[in-house]
Amino acid sequence: MSLASATSGKEVVICSRFDGLGSRIRTLMNSYAYAREAEAELYLEWLPLPRKHYPSTSMEELSDYRSVFSSTNAFVDFRCPIIGPTEADQLRGRVAYIHANDPKQFPLDTDYARKRYAEAWQSLMLDERTIDSVNEAFASLSPNGELVAIHIRRGDVLDELLNCSINKLEIKANTLIRRFVPLASARRLCQLLARDGKRFVIFTDDRSAKADGFMSEFLAPSMASSEVKQALAELLLMSRSRAIYCPHTSNYSTCSSLGGQVPQNTLSIAREEALEELFSLIDSRLGNSDAAQRKEIISKAAARYWK
Repeated sequence: MSLASATSGKEVVICSRFDGLGSRIRTLMNSYAYAREAEAELYLEWLPLPRKHYPSTSMEELSDYRSVFSSTNAFVDFRCPIIGPTEADQLRGRVAYIHANDPKQFPLDTDYARKRYAEAWQSLMLDERTIDSVNEAFASLSPNGELVAIHIRRGDVLDELLNCSINKLEIKANTLIRRFVPLASARRLCQLLARDGKRFVIFTDDRSAKADGFMSEFLAPSMASSEVKQALAELLLMSRSRAIYCPHTSNYSTCSSLGGQVPQNTLSIAREEALEELFSLIDSRLGNSDAAQRKEIISKAAARYWK
């Protein structure tokens, strides 16, 4: 596409993110809020995923905006062309990068900011078939409109906790611990909600959680034919809930919470119970290679966030 319409002298925001879908959409909402406030030009650069923790099919599809958006413009009411790396490079000289955790992030602690995020969410030009599937699923799961969402993040977090180098683990342990949800903690919450007669749905990427005899009955339904569109559908379905229970840190959950203006609750995690599960996995998968050192690093990080 031609970038001739870009006005020199006007601030340019390139929304550029290369990780998971929740982080991408959250960053895009943040960029929308900032660009409107600053009267800046906004562009969306949709990058491929370089990390090994995402399947190759997802990498291909997430790099193709057409699998998520229904237009070459990201929003209904605001100009935001979707561009590639070559076109983005042409604008680098006058760019304000906006990321989900950037210091320049549009503030979240005001009613005005929350309103802007809600506007961005409603204005997204997302795949229409996926939206229709979500509407059908929501009506089936919650006829009265009352639904609780539980986000059990484990897959990519476990992979890094168990397999990354010791040096990398020392750097990332705090972040990884804040993202991890033990099976026992998730199961306990589900049982409490079921006992109280609450309707709830579980969103997870973890095989163990999906195979759990109790929790497997409450998994989010299949709503799309591809992995990335299923991730989008689950993001949208979560945003329709009345409450979200999630890890201490999750851009995926936070994206749905911001977009749907849904209260976000951190899952209660018992430290000893969680460490027992992690240590068992370390012993079974790693043997005695670096198990002791890995456990020590994880224990120190867990003490900061789990009771």
